[in-house]
Amino acid sequence: MPYKGIILGRLDEVDELAQSLAACNTVSIGAERRLVGTNVDWCGIAGSLSEGAVGLRLPSTKAALVIGAGGAARAAVYALSSQMGCKEIYVLNRDEQEVLDLQRDVHEGYAAQPALTHVKSMQQAKTLPTPAYIVGTVPDFEPVTAEEKMLKKLLTVFLDRTEKGVLLDMCYKPRRTRHLILGQAYKWRTIEGVRVIGHQAERQWRAWAGDERLESLDRKGMWECLQHSADESTIVNLRQG
Repeated sequence: MPYKGIILGRLDEVDELAQSLAACNTVSIGAERRLVGTNVDWCGIAGSLSEGAVGLRLPSTKAALVIGAGGAARAAVYALSSQMGCKEIYVLNRDEQEVLDLQRDVHEGYAAQPALTHVKSMQQAKTLPTPAYIVGTVPDFEPVTAEEKMLKKLLTVFLDRTEKGVLLDMCYKPRRTRHLILGQAYKWRTIEGVRVIGHQAERQWRAWAGDERLESLDRKGMWECLQHSADESTIVNLRQG
């Protein structure tokens, strides 16, 4: 979802977490009709990765890789460092200034301080250990420019290792993104972006409906409804091959 950073300046109130992540993905109406922003992407990411890692022998390194450097990438870095124990995070992104901005925000606002490495070359990628987790935070598109094609090659360097980890793509339109298809081809365990929605749903429902209604939430029914909606949607099921 775009504009997770831009929306911060349009809200009446932003909680500490959204401020730290410099991104908002949930807006609720507070007292006196004030628009209040928070971020729950991080728990959707952490929940999805934990789910995907069950029964899998992950690479021993405490490293992860994030594709992109926007608002969703900030939540990914937070989840990977504070919840998944990753001390080093590689970043694949076309724009170097965006990575520098990400590094600044992490340094200034995150309690956990992972080392962020902007991966720019094939030689550099080959020297880095295999990440345990890969998180895609960008829209699904076919690489066109030289920079975009290079990013795909760099990603392939990490995927084409003996050790395999978990690849989560936050994009869910389409459900089977190019990153997921590529990860599956290299035998990584892949998690689609729809799972992120489910794992963050309780926190979003609390923000929108309050603690009392959260207690009556049918969690099993929520997951079944989400899965059914995803299965039946002609919008997200665009690519089947």
